[in-house]
Amino acid sequence: DFISQEYPIREFCFYSAGLKHALPFWNPYAWGWEPLLADPQNGFWYPANLLQIALVRFFSPAAVHLPIQVPEITTLLHLPLAALGVFYLLKKEFHVADAVALVAGLTWGFGSRIVAEQNHAVVIIPLALLPWATLLTMRSWSSWKYAIGLGLLLGVGFFASSPLAILLIVFFLAAFTVSECFRRMSFEKRWNIRLAPLLYLLLAMGVTVGVSAIQLLPSQELISLTARQNFSYSQAAEISLPIERFGTLFVPKL
Repeated sequence: DFISQEYPIREFCFYSAGLKHALPFWNPYAWGWEPLLADPQNGFWYPANLLQIALVRFFSPAAVHLPIQVPEITTLLHLPLAALGVFYLLKKEFHVADAVALVAGLTWGFGSRIVAEQNHAVVIIPLALLPWATLLTMRSWSSWKYAIGLGLLLGVGFFASSPLAILLIVFFLAAFTVSECFRRMSFEKRWNIRLAPLLYLLLAMGVTVGVSAIQLLPSQELISLTARQNFSYSQAAEISLPIERFGTLFVPKL
């Protein structure tokens, strides 16, 4: 998948933005000139992908192609980012012993789940951002500044991943936040303190939607020009997860 999809997209983005100084609106490689800029899975707006173009142009101004090692290294750098995120989250928020937090971080960042996806940046990047998003979520329960930081992180993460991955992360963080509200009910009588985590999460989601609109609005505009124009919700839901299957959240292999 890296050779047939990820690298050709990164190379065309380099050609358009780095050499022609133009936005890569259409993908000439796949899906009948798919609107590349409007597809969130292509990750053009993700800062690390834009930085690739800038660095190659700066250090190798004569280059006419994006070196294939550049997107590979960019993706693999997210592995230590994931490991550091788990280590820092466990150490600072859960007060886990350093050695245990280190093992957990290495297991998450360099374990089989992430390593097996090294060809798929759209999978690795959300997994790398997840512990940092969890850290910001816990700190946002008592600070609007961290809530804004969480919103910015999730918005930027949307630029680089499958929208499904971000939606699943938001679902997890929302459930985690609701559980915190219930926990506070056992010792806190003031409703503003009980509901503060949820209110701050709503603030974060507002920021996320605002940032991700850079990607969402072009997608919304161009959908009317595609074969999916008349794609109904009932058709889209034909292969969706039945509601009863959500029981596997509590009972695996239900």
